[in-house]
Amino acid sequence: MAARLMRQLTSNGIFKEVSLGEWEHNRRSGVYSILNGTVASWTVRIAVDEMGTAILQLSEYLDKYGFKDIKTYNDSPYSWAHRELGLSFFEVLSKHPHRMEAFSRGLAEWEKNHPVLGIFPFENLLQGNSPHRPLMVDVGGGRGRSLLTVRKAYPELKGEMILQDTTDMLDNISPSELPEVTKMPHDFFTKNPVRNAQVYWIRRVFHDWQDAEGRKIIEAIAPAMATDSRILISDMLIPEPVTAQDSNALWLDLMMMTIGGKERTAKDFDVLCEGTPVEVVKIWQSDKTRSCVVEIMRRDRGIYHSREKDAIPGSVKVFPKETDNPQVMSFVTNDDEGVQPPQRVKINGVWYRREEENENMPRGPVDVPADATPAEKST
Repeated sequence: MAARLMRQLTSNGIFKEVSLGEWEHNRRSGVYSILNGTVASWTVRIAVDEMGTAILQLSEYLDKYGFKDIKTYNDSPYSWAHRELGLSFFEVLSKHPHRMEAFSRGLAEWEKNHPVLGIFPFENLLQGNSPHRPLMVDVGGGRGRSLLTVRKAYPELKGEMILQDTTDMLDNISPSELPEVTKMPHDFFTKNPVRNAQVYWIRRVFHDWQDAEGRKIIEAIAPAMATDSRILISDMLIPEPVTAQDSNALWLDLMMMTIGGKERTAKDFDVLCEGTPVEVVKIWQSDKTRSCVVEIMRRDRGIYHSREKDAIPGSVKVFPKETDNPQVMSFVTNDDEGVQPPQRVKINGVWYRREEENENMPRGPVDVPADATPAEKST
């Protein structure tokens, strides 16, 4: 039997027959060899062994359950094809340690094609940065590598780094692996306890979930956000229309379909925010792949909040360019220290006077005063 199967593969350019009944690997067969240990060998195992089985039987699944959006995780094409109805993708893998290992190795290699840096300009966070507020909360962040990457690349950004994940995940991470990172058990479908962070970072999470669950994740974070907080979703972007160059992204979307997830278009990310207090303000696209970072902020980020109950201390309302629409400059101080907001703030190199209750206060740019303190100059 082995020889008959090998002949089929050899005739299709997979393996090379070096003598009668003896074969060796060639470029094509080597991709799949576990002895190879390359990026391709592990990712091909995921695409073929795990997802390919479900994709090949997708038409039969749709005939049985109906041609409609797949919004189930436990009765998905994947669980049906692997004869494990009632179990999710990860529950099926957990029953087979060797398959889980292959998936983990392949995922780790895939991550290299989805970098943390080089897409969103983290230097933009310098405005509003303070050691007195959390800098970055990695929501569902696994082993927290994103936090370490940002801290190393941008040491000038101050503030606490917080990793949120399940207790089981966090217990397997030693303090030496995540120096100066706070580990916090958290279910991202529940209200986020970290308030006023500059960034709530969510990487390679949303593609596992349909819109209803994705919206719950956003709604759980939104109440904790300051006027200048950002939700940054690091994920894949499906372009519209697609081209031949998008085949890898579309193949990944097809694989996610088999387990109940989805990759998203720009419109899909807008849909995630519908009915929530936040909105997409920009999508930062990689110039090499379809990886992107979706930047989300509060819809009311241009409204003065300094006298409201949930405002962060020291919200400042200024009127750039003599308009009636205020731009909010937010910063955090310790209430007990009695620190007051500065009388002047600088935005993009231009100084503005803080608005007071006096409606006659001049609006628009002002000159930097000669007696400006170092703190004011660096604001």
